[in-house]
Amino acid sequence: MDNRESIVKFGLRVRKLREDKNMTQQALADDAEVAKTTIQRIELARMVTNLDVILSLARALDVSPEDLFKKEV
Repeated sequence: MDNRESIVKFGLRVRKLREDKNMTQQALADDAEVAKTTIQRIELARMVTNLDVILSLARALDVSPEDLFKKEV
């Protein structure tokens, strides 16, 4: 798996977890203390994020950071 594919899969996983919790992008952004555009860009694989954001997303989604990288989407 190349880097681009990993970024796309990460974004899809974030979107799936968010939607499974019936959260809007804005609600996730608020809970993770990031901008809504950050969530949009992650889900669309238009940005590579950093560890702080990954940890914030995991906390906001009530999952482990590892869950954000699982293969199934």
